[in-house]
Amino acid sequence: MNATQLAPHLSPFHIRFAGRLLFTWAALSYKAFFIGVFGYWLSSSDEIERPLAIWLGETILGLNVPYVGMTGSGDGLYSYLEIFLVFLIALAINIVWCFYDRTGAKDAKMLRWCSVYLRYILISSAMSYGMVKVFPLQMSPPGTTQLMGEIGMMSPMGLAWRFVGTFTWYTFFAGFSEVLVALLLAFRRTATLGALLSVAVFGNVFMMNMVYDIPVKAYSLQLLVFSLWLVWMDWPSVRAFLSRNRLMPPRLETPLFQNRWLQRAALVFKISFLAMMVYTNTGPNYKRWKQGQTRPAGPIDGIWLVTQYEQNGEVSAPSTAEPERWHYLVFDHGGWAGSVIKMNGQVVRVFPRHNANKKTLRFRTWISHPRLKERSELMLQETPALAPFYELDVGPADYCLHDNGDMTLYLALDGVETTLTLQKIEREFLLMERGFHWVNPAPLLIR
Repeated sequence: MNATQLAPHLSPFHIRFAGRLLFTWAALSYKAFFIGVFGYWLSSSDEIERPLAIWLGETILGLNVPYVGMTGSGDGLYSYLEIFLVFLIALAINIVWCFYDRTGAKDAKMLRWCSVYLRYILISSAMSYGMVKVFPLQMSPPGTTQLMGEIGMMSPMGLAWRFVGTFTWYTFFAGFSEVLVALLLAFRRTATLGALLSVAVFGNVFMMNMVYDIPVKAYSLQLLVFSLWLVWMDWPSVRAFLSRNRLMPPRLETPLFQNRWLQRAALVFKISFLAMMVYTNTGPNYKRWKQGQTRPAGPIDGIWLVTQYEQNGEVSAPSTAEPERWHYLVFDHGGWAGSVIKMNGQVVRVFPRHNANKKTLRFRTWISHPRLKERSELMLQETPALAPFYELDVGPADYCLHDNGDMTLYLALDGVETTLTLQKIEREFLLMERGFHWVNPAPLLIR
């Protein structure tokens, strides 16, 4: 089979070269799809890529490239260098490929393999991202900490997370759209429809990442490019149906394998892969969601108003004249998360270690939490003005709950022994209480 046997829109050299490059780059970037006997090679290749990417950045491009571990960001400098390195390797492979196969005799089969591989990548990504929204884990409803804070002090990413997560049915809809992409792409008869839906879904994800500065821009762009390529592979049929209102004859495809045993093995692999995707993304996520739904409220959960300060034997009430003093103390999730809201409105997120039996609290902030320390230090290097929202000089605390519902907290603030008297208050938030109305006499727009 030579290049002239390809469909006209796939025959030009630059299209075939782009297909080769995309296939090679995807194979190198998503090599985790190779499992089993290649497992050792995969881990070893990462050890080779890392120094090469750092060398490329520091020696060739003259950049300072600090390598950091998993911080939750896919848009770090090292990540972009790794993408660029893999692109250069894929480009070199394809240049050699051009000399080896100048007639493009194998391009037709290569493009089919490329489509299959990209479909599996998109199935895996869409299923994993979809299920953490179907069970609202990725973008959960705002807790009391977020509801008490000022929207102007939220990061763009934090605002996007709360916007999507506020109402679980919308979160479910977003997740179900991604799961539907995975299911449609799993079968050849619905793959084109799945690719079109994938362009819409991941196009929206990419735009959201760009506008709200969510650090998964590179990855979401890759998924969008893969989706666009799958649409291009069947572009004549798509264009005829969407813009010319006419049908195209069905596309006849020979099996990827001529050997019957290989065909059966491919079918078994496909069924196993889909079953694994459904099982690994449904069971654990459902279990985590169920645990969150059944977690009982802790004895200190809620909003606590600081009514009295006692330091060095002097008793005083909180005052705006002392903006650094605590105004509210908020606890969520059984006392394992919360925030300190100061008189000046600053919100410091805290992650207490709560022992309900001993009635003790050990406050941890972003900068002192073992799992968040590295991420927080990187953020503070980029934006030093955020330091007041990340740091809090507070020692271990003991508390006492009184019969009248008040709480006394004994702790060290800024190195000074302090006793706080707190009163639990109830607040209703319009955002969470308003609900849905078919009939609205006028828009309820409260800024």
